[in-house]
Amino acid sequence: MPFAINLAALRHSKYGSNQKSTVLMKKILIITIFFMLSGGVISTAEEAVIKPGLSELAAESDLVALAQVVITEYEYTRGFPSKGLATLRILIPYKSPAAFDHIQVFEEGLKDQECYFPEITAWQEGQRFLVFMQHLEAEQFKGHPRACALSILVTDNNEYALRMPQDTITLSSDGESLVQEFVYADPAARIDTTELTATSIMKMQQELNLRRLGDDLEYTRGISLADVRRLIGPEALATD
Repeated sequence: MPFAINLAALRHSKYGSNQKSTVLMKKILIITIFFMLSGGVISTAEEAVIKPGLSELAAESDLVALAQVVITEYEYTRGFPSKGLATLRILIPYKSPAAFDHIQVFEEGLKDQECYFPEITAWQEGQRFLVFMQHLEAEQFKGHPRACALSILVTDNNEYALRMPQDTITLSSDGESLVQEFVYADPAARIDTTELTATSIMKMQQELNLRRLGDDLEYTRGISLADVRRLIGPEALATD
């Protein structure tokens, strides 16, 4: 399941058309992703086969970049996005068919392959993602069907890190060795637990190495973006 319908971003986006549906959808997404990450949906052996690695994703993509969500314009079906555009600002391009300041990501449908991003309210800063995109035309792209966006968080040292764990990729042994503890200074690092049970909160905290902060849980692990770039490698980022 690619990023944007996960959570990615638990993705803690407000997909509902009203407050009740927003809370319900958020709770469903958080619990679903938790069980996926803890092995509640498919076995570890199956995950290793299904989930791509960073180099594989990059090699199969036309555009690989650190990008920030600027605006989303989606139609919704039963509280979930079903069609529309997301505009992303390119912060750091790693691989691209041309020079882009912004791109538009078009998606349609409710299938798991679709790549929707969390919507932004007027007082929020757009979330950042390491994106893997396939070029359609001009500035329009479609997300890689296996994993289109991985959550990138800002640390307390004002650096970027790939949030861990990520449920859509497989890390190599070298990648696993680069996972470290971070203190994140990013709202997207927090999960609101007010609608979750105490048992669910405890399990999530233990399984995902989360820190408890009042009514929130906060991610604590990641890989520095510089290390992620090295893990991908120059060959996967080469353009034809």
